[in-house]
Amino acid sequence: MKYVNNKTLINSVNNFKFDILDGAYTDNSNRRDTSEISLPCPRIYFFENGKAEFLSNGKKTETASGYVCIIPEGLTFCETYSANCSNIYFQFRATLSDGSNLFANTNDILSTFAGNERISRIKRLFFSENEIDIIRLKNEILSIILSMYPSDNSSEQLLVIYSPMIQQITNYIKDNLSIQLSGEALSKHFGIPSTTLAKRFKKEVGMTVGKYIDNLVFDAAKRMLVSGQYSIKQISDTLGFCDRFYFSRRFKSKFSMTPHKYKTCSSSL
Repeated sequence: MKYVNNKTLINSVNNFKFDILDGAYTDNSNRRDTSEISLPCPRIYFFENGKAEFLSNGKKTETASGYVCIIPEGLTFCETYSANCSNIYFQFRATLSDGSNLFANTNDILSTFAGNERISRIKRLFFSENEIDIIRLKNEILSIILSMYPSDNSSEQLLVIYSPMIQQITNYIKDNLSIQLSGEALSKHFGIPSTTLAKRFKKEVGMTVGKYIDNLVFDAAKRMLVSGQYSIKQISDTLGFCDRFYFSRRFKSKFSMTPHKYKTCSSSL
C-alpha cells in the first residue's frame, strides 16, 4: 500500500481565505451614474431582472437577467441600469496562501451567463436565515468566482506551494505582520544568511521580502478600514507604524487617497 501525505499542499489549502464583506439585494431601476467610482474590494453581481451596463477603460460590459459579473478591486468604472433591473451583489476578498488577492492582476470587468435558475437559487439562499443555507450560499459564490477566474492567469497561481523554509517564513510574516519586519530581522530569527534568504524568497515568491511584507501590511490595512471596526490610529498601531501620520502618508502614496477617504468611500458603497 502506498501512502503519501502532502503537508505543504494541506497547509496551502488551509491558508486560502474567502470572506464575504458585504451583500445586498438592490433595485436600480432606471439609474444612470456617469461619475466614476472605484471599489475597495472585488464585487460580484447576480442579475435577476433587467439590464445593466458598465464602462471601464473604454470598454463596455453589458449584462442582463441570468448574468454574473465581477468588478475587481481598484478598477474605475461608471454604471447604468435599465428599468426593472434588480440584482444581488456581494463584496468579497479571496486571499491566496501567499497573502495576495485572487483578482489582484485583473484589470477588466468579468462577465458570464449563469442562468436564471442559478440566480434564483442565490436569491433564495440570500434571504434564508438557516445557517446551512448561508454556508451553501458562500460555497456557491466561491464556486462561481473560481469558474470566472481569467484563463490567462495560470491555474498554478490558485495554489502556491513553497519549499518548507519559505513556507515557514511566509507563515511567520502573516502571524507577526508588521511594517517593522524586514529581511534582516527574518534572517536573524531563522538563522539563515540574509543573502540566501533574499535569493530564495525572490526566486520562489517572485518578489522581495520587503515588497511582500509591504503588500500584506497594506492589504490588512484596507481590510481593517473596510470593516469599520478600527480607528486609523488603531490600525497604525496594530501594523507597527511609528504613528498614524506616517501610516497615512504611506497609504496615500500607495493608493492615491488617505485612509480616512478610503474608509469613507468604503462605507458609502
